[in-house]
Amino acid sequence: MQAVRRRPIAAWIAATLYRSASTLSTSTPICSPPSNTSRSGSSSSSGSTSPSNEPRAQIRHKPSTPLPDGPRPLRIACSHLHSNVNLSQIVRAASCSGVTQILACGVGNKLKAEIAREGADHVRLEVRNSLNSSLQAWRAEGFRIVALEQAVSSKSIYDYRFDRNTVLVIGNEKSGLTQDILNLADDILEIPIYGMPYSHNVSAATAIAIYEYCKQYPRG
Repeated sequence: MQAVRRRPIAAWIAATLYRSASTLSTSTPICSPPSNTSRSGSSSSSGSTSPSNEPRAQIRHKPSTPLPDGPRPLRIACSHLHSNVNLSQIVRAASCSGVTQILACGVGNKLKAEIAREGADHVRLEVRNSLNSSLQAWRAEGFRIVALEQAVSSKSIYDYRFDRNTVLVIGNEKSGLTQDILNLADDILEIPIYGMPYSHNVSAATAIAIYEYCKQYPRG
């Protein structure tokens, strides 16, 4: 009997791998190359355009809106503010709203230029030791004195109709307005509070009050 020659195991493995590779190279690929189709599955035409890369909105610095009736006659009187930061924020809000005159007394009577910005150049800031005489003089000129304070007799600012010639009186950050100032006021307004704490920061409250006035007199 003639002996059968056996191929070494290494040669047998190599031949098997070669045949497998040849078979895969002639078969249909599992993953087809991507076609020129949109996400919806339809083929894109040669004339289609790609979406615009322009943003939907662009930030711009809008120039000041002129007031047809001129600068607003609203005046703001700040009673014994403690913080120069709060006063500077009030000046900026006033200037943005077309208000040009603010009276201040107390230690917080200096402006921080980086906070007030251009408002420091467009708002006339007067500093007094007391508000009483100035408020009485303004009333004699026909201005209505309106205090912003939480008091028993205060009205909601959202239900109030401002006189065009109004002096808005703002109190100290902690103690608010003194009784003698409240006695000089024709009206006392408060901003309703719906959460904690019980009151807004003085500069935020002033900005809200200025905005309510501006809504009623959009022309100045």
